[in-house]
Amino acid sequence: MKSKKTLLALFAVIVTIVSVICFGACGSKNDTGKDNKGKTDNLYNVTVDADKPVVIKIGDTVDFKQYFTVTDKNGNPMLVTDSMLDTSKVDTTKEGTFTVTLKIGDTVKGITFTVIKKDNTGGNGGGDDGGDDSGDDDKNSLAAVLAKYTDNSTWNFAATLTISMSGYSYDEYYDFSGKNIRYSNEYYDSYKYLGYDAAENKYYYYCDNGDNSFTKYPEGSESFISFYSSFLAADLSGLADLEFTEQDGTYTAKDADEAGNAVIGEYDGTTWTSFTLTVKDGNVNTIVATSDDDYGYEYKFSKFGSVSFALPAATTSDDGGDTNITLDELTDVLIKYGDDWEQNFAVTVAVTGPDSAYEEYYEFLGENVLLKFEDANGNQYTEYVEYDAQANTYYYYYEQSDGKYIKYADNTSEFEENYYIINFVYLHKLWEHTFTADNGGFTATDANATGNAVLGQFDDSTWTSFTLKSTRDNITQIIAGTSDGYTFKYSFSKFETISIRFPSVSGGNTPEQPVDPTGAMGKQTYNAATFDNERLQDKMTKTGEYADPAIGLPSTGNYSALVIPVKFSDTAISSKQLNDLNAAFNGTADQTGWQSVNTYYKKSSYGKLDISFDIAGYNLTGIDYYTSTKSSSYYANLKETDDSNNTYNIGDNVLLHEALKYYENKLDLTKYDSNNDGTIDAVYLIYSAAVDYESDDSFYWAYVTWNDDETTYDGKSVYYYLFAGLDFMIESVSGGMVNSYYPAIPGLKVNASTYIHETGHLLGLDDYYDYFPDEGSNDGLGGADMMDATVGDQNVYSKIMLGWLTPEIVVNTKTVTIKSSQERGDAILIPLNFDNSYFCEYLLIDLYSAQGLNEMHASADNSYLYGGASYGVRIYHVSSWINNAYDNDYGSFTDNNNSLSDVALIKLVEADGENKFASTNGYTDECDLWQTGDKLGDAFPRYTTYGGKTLIFDITVVSVSATEATINITYTA
Repeated sequence: MKSKKTLLALFAVIVTIVSVICFGACGSKNDTGKDNKGKTDNLYNVTVDADKPVVIKIGDTVDFKQYFTVTDKNGNPMLVTDSMLDTSKVDTTKEGTFTVTLKIGDTVKGITFTVIKKDNTGGNGGGDDGGDDSGDDDKNSLAAVLAKYTDNSTWNFAATLTISMSGYSYDEYYDFSGKNIRYSNEYYDSYKYLGYDAAENKYYYYCDNGDNSFTKYPEGSESFISFYSSFLAADLSGLADLEFTEQDGTYTAKDADEAGNAVIGEYDGTTWTSFTLTVKDGNVNTIVATSDDDYGYEYKFSKFGSVSFALPAATTSDDGGDTNITLDELTDVLIKYGDDWEQNFAVTVAVTGPDSAYEEYYEFLGENVLLKFEDANGNQYTEYVEYDAQANTYYYYYEQSDGKYIKYADNTSEFEENYYIINFVYLHKLWEHTFTADNGGFTATDANATGNAVLGQFDDSTWTSFTLKSTRDNITQIIAGTSDGYTFKYSFSKFETISIRFPSVSGGNTPEQPVDPTGAMGKQTYNAATFDNERLQDKMTKTGEYADPAIGLPSTGNYSALVIPVKFSDTAISSKQLNDLNAAFNGTADQTGWQSVNTYYKKSSYGKLDISFDIAGYNLTGIDYYTSTKSSSYYANLKETDDSNNTYNIGDNVLLHEALKYYENKLDLTKYDSNNDGTIDAVYLIYSAAVDYESDDSFYWAYVTWNDDETTYDGKSVYYYLFAGLDFMIESVSGGMVNSYYPAIPGLKVNASTYIHETGHLLGLDDYYDYFPDEGSNDGLGGADMMDATVGDQNVYSKIMLGWLTPEIVVNTKTVTIKSSQERGDAILIPLNFDNSYFCEYLLIDLYSAQGLNEMHASADNSYLYGGASYGVRIYHVSSWINNAYDNDYGSFTDNNNSLSDVALIKLVEADGENKFASTNGYTDECDLWQTGDKLGDAFPRYTTYGGKTLIFDITVVSVSATEATINITYTA
């Protein structure tokens, strides 16, 4: 058999979950829960927790999800999400009652809550105040103590704040006198102040200039916001509104995150996990809080009634005038702009010259630009420059007179015509040039060199002057003049607040096809009697040079697969990891917080695939996991070179054979050849080494590959196997791996997503993301699929290929009603270039809903699927020919794939008429789903087949809800 080893790296999964921009809420129709015969399907059971309190106090925040439990018709628990709840009647601002209802399918349950006044006891009912003054009288009750702090104009005390993390700590010092605050820390010799001007009803920030002078910045200015954000002065005014429990003189906030946010501050991506305070002598004595990023904050309060300080004399800054900074400080500012990928600011450019004057407005976000300007007739335009990192290409969005946009790539004359008249400002070049202080500003030593680098070079003119102004945080102004009498004034603002949304581009042709279609497609023929109903695994066993009876995991049936945890000599496997591993493969939704590999594929296949997993060291009697005699680095460094001089790591293959040899006399390995094709279906190797997230060519990553060694075990050969780490289970799990790439998913306990994705490869599915963004079509699914960004359900094309779904094929005018693909295997197939099989070119239509396997990744907390949209119709364009099986550099069984081929294997046809998700940074959003009244012909007036032929039909969404959609296909020829 010819080796497929060269293809192994192409099945590695890159699991980078991104936040998707939501372009608006999607309204939801009432779900009838009825099929076409009017029969009601009771798919869900909802129970209400009667033990939880239904009396709440004014202003309380309540998580209403905790009151409900939802199970499906099989008794499997489901995650309750905000989208299930109707909280439109909730009002906690006044006394009264309101009802919260949960609706799923045709099941509705409600709870009535009663709102009462706060008793202002702080939840402690009096009790010991933790102090030394016999502390049970009214004046020393917690409520009375905290009430003293509600008016900050009466504050007079000091606080020492100790911030600690990983054995390191430092101190900050605050004095409070009324609304004025004085600040210093253990590294700072002088003071900074927050002062309140009662006459102006405004705060000012007083900054020490380092020369015994102060500048004060008004509330709302850029510098005030920047300086004030570094203040961690505790805001005690909200303490009285919080609830506490008391034990041994320490008061613990019932809601630590609410308390931490109110008193210390709110941080993106961080949650307060504990918040306690003590009271002494009728005052708050200490506050101790911790956050889930392992920071600790301890405030110690003292000097009650004895703090006195005066605000210093200061010069008022307008935050853009006098700089009051030194050349050394300017250098620090300029270096901050050294990376143009990090730029985030707005700038107004005013240009005046001998015969013209105009003004333009820009917003810069990394390499992306928004431009606003007015033409000679007074018409206003907004245009854009976009950098597509995936394609390594720039685009210019040109606004036409009708307000629609055309998008030009950077290799076109239209792009160059517009792009090169933009007044770019390259602040990242400033730090390379020298300046001298000059009358409150800074003048470039070499005006022409600095102007050419920062503002651009003009033919037949030179820069004769270049000055800038800056605060300690940001450049505020650049003024430059040219030898032909023009002056350019750049005024900067909106630092770190810019976010750019690119507009929809008017519809047209898919980009791979001719701009001018070559004619209309022909009428397609479907013959049910002769239709080739074979699916992916049927074809794999007998098509092409590499045809082989070994198909990997069978896509239907009930069988067992072998999972081998691998412990290296330099690593360990804990009992918790083994428990979690079993949950990841065999567990319930309650055990994982979402799905296990077993429950995922049972649901996705509509019960046609039920894999149970035998885990060595866990649920195989008397069988331990495999322990290697070598270290993890030993296997990572094992290499071999093939006949083409390509070098591959073979450590995973060596481990495979070591482990199977170890288990051959301990297990009956014939059990794992479920279809009796002579080959073990698949082996899961789950290693204990740390996953390598840094390298672009990681050995310790996750992938599926093949074994070509002909060694047999219990008479069975081995072909497909998976290599993945235990670490993948803790991605996005609170207390596990949580960062900007893997944000926490509420309720997730064990993350099986990577194992689920890789199991898709063991079933024969491709990756649907793009390995090579500078090659091929660059079309795809925008992340919204388990075989793309490792989220949600498998799409209906994959389900057809695996034999889980049979679509309705439509070749004449027809109206079809389909159920949600989460509820039932419904889909519509419209042939484009048809050979009466599933291995050709066609459109697929299904109904997406944010339920079932999509629910976790489509919730308001995550919204990785379609911006969190509730439902919508999807249209896929498929080209799944197998004229030359496996005959491509990517390793696809089909001729086309989503990485290298000129047309995509599968792509989502976007309802907003765009290509490649242009306005949503390459990822799906709500605007990509088709809603009631949408027509394919409106979004794409000249949509074509991949052969450049216009369609002879149109598609109209007659109606759509979360459970049902009616689609009209109208043929015109």
